[in-house]
Amino acid sequence: MACHGNNATAPSPAVAPGVEAVDPDAFASDLGRRWPGGVDPRVTALVPGFDAPFFQAGLAGYSDAAMRIVARRHGAPFCVTEALLDRMLLGGGRGFDKADLELLAEALPCGREDQPLSGQIIGSDPDEMAAGALKMIEQAARPDRDYRALAYGRDRLPDYRDTRWAVRDDGGPATPRPGAPEGGSSFATIDVNLACPVKKIDRKARGGHWLSEPEGAIDILRAVRQAVPRHIPCTVKLRRAYDDTAEMAANFERIFDAAYELGYAWATVHA
Repeated sequence: MACHGNNATAPSPAVAPGVEAVDPDAFASDLGRRWPGGVDPRVTALVPGFDAPFFQAGLAGYSDAAMRIVARRHGAPFCVTEALLDRMLLGGGRGFDKADLELLAEALPCGREDQPLSGQIIGSDPDEMAAGALKMIEQAARPDRDYRALAYGRDRLPDYRDTRWAVRDDGGPATPRPGAPEGGSSFATIDVNLACPVKKIDRKARGGHWLSEPEGAIDILRAVRQAVPRHIPCTVKLRRAYDDTAEMAANFERIFDAAYELGYAWATVHA
């Protein structure tokens, strides 16, 4: 994206304190010595198949199924979707199709090859985010109206001990939605986007906006983690700051610490 449009954020000179002293070659060598293959075993325990010290990050307008397959065929062990808007997911139709979920086994060469896959979600309301994340994990196993009822207070989030629901908290088999790939398919993780700096996203209280409202960010993190079954890891995409103020640093640390306390598996931090 060029930095000449209305939605782009110009490059910032901000640098994380101490990063200038990091030697990338030495860091990579040390990582290889500590963990064969360069992968923390805690990550592979959570996401089987994540067998390299890198993955394809999500990028709006680019990381669709076709790009993910190209990345996987060049060695990426794990991919992230572009950010999916919670309200669009709950609305059904185009929003859910945008994640390529209707096309996994048909028009696009992905399906089983496009796994493990992280579903990235973005939004402004904790209940909408929670219900949207649940719909992604369940692969729309219920009618759209049921997810909207969860989001807007007409129903409660399910008890995963109740086997009527598509995904069970004990890791039991899921009931695939109509048209799902053979054997069922779902996201390996749910990634909460609290990082996007694009101006139109910030203005709508989404993505990186939450750096200025850490308590709101924590409400979103809590709601999503409570809604998603325990055996599905949740992760968070964070931006270190918009500037180098002490307030921004404190907000980042508040959100980061809360994510850890809520049980988020890892954070991807952007400078």
